Amino acid sequence: TCPHDGCTLGPIPIAQYRQLNHADTCPHCPMRCRYASLGCPWKGKRMDLQHHEQTHCALARISPFVQQVRQRGADHQQAILNMQ
Repeated sequence: TCPHDGCTLGPIPIAQYRQLNHADTCPHCPMRCRYASLGCPWKGKRMDLQHHEQTHCALARISPFVQQVRQRGADHQQAILNMQ
């Protein structure tokens, strides 16, 4: 049986559970927003994650800008190392 609340996967042998990789696909598995590292506090079920990121997460909209700033910082660090 899947340990996640709300999951309807019935009792199956643990070997079959692992073979199905159910833990990696269970829609009821607790997840964090992919933008948690930028400060998004959202936690919820896998089945709600895409909706959150596409419609409610303000950090998703600025993520491309943040990635660009991070890349520029890394490029500058590399340029400094190359000058030494």
